[in-house]
Parts: sequence; C-alpha cells; structure tokens
Amino acid sequence: MRSSDIVEIGGCCAGVPARIADILDTQHITFSPVPGFPAARRTVQFGGPRRFEVLNRLKYLPQFLDAIAPYDVLHYHYRSHVPQFLDLPLWKALGKQVWVSFHGSDIRGQRIKAANPFLRLADRIFVSTPDLLDTLPGAEWLPNPAPEISSLTPKTTSPPVVTHCPSNPARKGTPEILAATQILQECGERFELHLVRGKPHAETLSEIQAADIVIDQAKIGMYGMVSIEAMACGKPVLAYLNGARDRLPRECPIVNCGTTPAEIASALADLLGAPSRRQDLGQKGREYAQTTHGAANIRRILS
Repeated sequence: MRSSDIVEIGGCCAGVPARIADILDTQHITFSPVPGFPAARRTVQFGGPRRFEVLNRLKYLPQFLDAIAPYDVLHYHYRSHVPQFLDLPLWKALGKQVWVSFHGSDIRGQRIKAANPFLRLADRIFVSTPDLLDTLPGAEWLPNPAPEISSLTPKTTSPPVVTHCPSNPARKGTPEILAATQILQECGERFELHLVRGKPHAETLSEIQAADIVIDQAKIGMYGMVSIEAMACGKPVLAYLNGARDRLPRECPIVNCGTTPAEIASALADLLGAPSRRQDLGQKGREYAQTTHGAANIRRILS
C-alpha cells in the first residue's frame, strides 16, 4: 500500500491523525478543530467547533465525498463517519478499504462496541496501545507517533523539576500523584513540581523539555502521548504500567510507578536521588521513541 493511497480522517486523539498524515505525506481531513494541536501540512477542515462534529460530518458529506475520491483507503480515528459504524457498508460499496484506529477510552473495556457487526467490515483495525488488544484481539498495534525533536535539552537543575501534564486529572491519577509529591516534600526531598494543564501543545512540549522527570499517569495501566513525547525529548518517565510490561518491547525504559501515593513516592524518590540513572533512562527513552514510535515504524506498519 502506498501512502499516497491513504487519507487520514479525524480531529481527535492529541493530534495523532494529523501527525500520521505528515509522516505519510498524505491528506488529513477533520470536521472540527483540535484545540492546541497543530494541523498537518495537508489538513482539510470541514466545519467548526467540536461540539458540532457529528452535524459537520453530515452537512459536509458532498464535499467529503469529493475529497476522498482519489484515495483507496479511508483511515478513520476514534469513530467513522456516523455513529455505530453504520456507514462502513457504504464505503465498501464505493470500493474503499476502511481502516479504523482506536486510542484508549473510545474502546477500552467496551466489548459490546468491539463486537459491532459493522465494525467487522473494516479491513484493518488498529489500537494505539497493546493493552487494548484485550478488547480487540484481532487488532494490530499501531504505536502513536513521536514528535521529531531535533535537539535535546540536558537537565541538571537543582532542585530537579518534576512535570505532570494530565489531560484528565481523575483518569490520570493526579490526586494520587500530588499526594505522593507531598509525602516527599514533607520528608525533606527538594524538587519543583510543575502541573501543566490547558496549555497549547507547543507550550506543553516546552514544559516537558524543561523537566528533569516526567510523570505520565498513575491509573490507566499503560503509557500515553505524554510518555512518548517525554521520551522523544530524552526525559525519564514514570507511569503505571499494570500487567502490560510483558506486551511492551523489552527496550521500553518507562519506570512503573504503581498507583498509590506511597508507591509513586518511592519510585519518584529513587529517580530524584539518581541523576546518572535519569540520564541513562532519558537516552534509552529517546532511542525507544525513535524506533517504536518513529516515522519509519509507522510507515512500515501502514504499508
């Protein structure tokens, strides 16, 4: 499959569809803006605010049909054109291949959704993290793409900067992470905690680049985009990995931090007291991001 035959569709998932479109040098179609995330080089946007996305998909259907005419593969992210994948028979009747990517909460644990007979018409189904294969055993793991970071920002600050960037604090375990940092501060550990929320993607990435340690999440059981971007920046990462470690490449250098304040505090304290280990994990993370989440691997999987 040539990348020029594929069109990326969706404006969700931390800008992943746009980033994949840039990797493939193909078109990206979205029906609503993604606040804070850059568009792809060849993004075509139909419609306005996200709350009107479903209406936009119907309103701009004629323009969408014209836009997809040159492409053999429609790669949908998060959802297809209408709810419940009822449109997949239409695209198949038009001679299109249909690929569907899921990115986390859109499918995690939703076995009824996974059993949807229309979804079974998809030619390929991808998941962004391997734990989602529990819900969709026949799917393929398409790792989320890492950003291209041309230069690293070595960190040896005193006190160290610990950064946490939760998109959803409850889902990311932010209360437990904050409780863990309080435990350490009360024990005399010296560090700065940066809690980053509601900033454009470029500013969030700058905060990650300025960190000594990045904490992704302490609840989901798998690493996400924050971890990927932190590793691409050469930063050591803490995240709760649950039982997913066996499904990840053994080169994955993310430190499993657990879920309780005591567990998180212990894992964080180990890194705070080991600058050389932080440097080693940062280098290994960058190598892992460039291989597992790099453009070459994305192209290989989608070929």
